[in-house]
Amino acid sequence: MKTKNLAAVADAWNAAHPVGTPVAAFPGFRPEDDPDCERLVTRTRTAAWVLSGHTPVVMVEGHGACISLTHVDPAPATDLTVLASALDASAARMRRLHEGALAEQRHWLRDADPDSTVPVIRVDLTHPRRTA
Repeated sequence: MKTKNLAAVADAWNAAHPVGTPVAAFPGFRPEDDPDCERLVTRTRTAAWVLSGHTPVVMVEGHGACISLTHVDPAPATDLTVLASALDASAARMRRLHEGALAEQRHWLRDADPDSTVPVIRVDLTHPRRTA
């Protein structure tokens, strides 16, 4: 396909699907080619563009590389529920990680709060060690 046609494919995708559109993305193979393929229910995070003059691609949340538009489908309405629950689960996980980090910081500061699982160690340096 000529570069002009590829650019037209990317432009048509961008016109129909703005950044943030919920999509089903298949980074490796499509399900028609591999029934066990990876499937991401996510959102686009960039506009589509032509990669190196040969493939129209887009970036999606949760994946570090661009994905060919032939491997990205707008998400059906049923996938939006899955996406919402995945985002809720991700937010809950981030809250737990944040709370855990704060707990660790309290331990580092030797805070003897009642929920502490690490006992505070106090050393009395006023008495010299006895030797036999």
